[in-house]
Amino acid sequence: MKKLFLISLITMSYYVHAVEISGQGFLKTNGGSIRTCAGNNVYLNKITVDDKNNIIIDMAIIEKYYTDIKEYTEGIVLFKKFKDNEGEAVYKQALEDTKVKIKNLKESITKSKYIHEETMCDAQGNFNFYDIKSGKYRIATTVEWYVGNKRQGGLIFKEITIKENKSKIKVFITQ
Repeated sequence: MKKLFLISLITMSYYVHAVEISGQGFLKTNGGSIRTCAGNNVYLNKITVDDKNNIIIDMAIIEKYYTDIKEYTEGIVLFKKFKDNEGEAVYKQALEDTKVKIKNLKESITKSKYIHEETMCDAQGNFNFYDIKSGKYRIATTVEWYVGNKRQGGLIFKEITIKENKSKIKVFITQ
């Protein structure tokens, strides 16, 4: 009987301290339109005193990863426009170089001990994290769009503190 009671207490303790985070990532353009993080990853990083600077470095890696993906996409578009022999060789090499950069950056992000959880924004820019322990975290995502051929938006993030007495937290990541 004592073992069953102890297991029940441990289970209760786990669920009392686990928090659900729901939120939305968005930016408002100068023209008043709302752009969301739809289809982009959202990262939840635990922040401690010792590794705060390392998390900032990881955020830079994530930003660079998305920039390289955009450059790769733009390279494909340019490659389709310039089909002469010289242009084709230049753009094929540029695309191969970017593929390697993206692969290396993706591996860096995957190996990072600072990324705690990862999810994806839905079509409206909503996201959820489940069973998160109390502590201080940074939530980051990207919101991007193009005006002409100029990239707008970028990486956005927010720091939050999860307390043990909460079961759900709503977060809006914007600037």
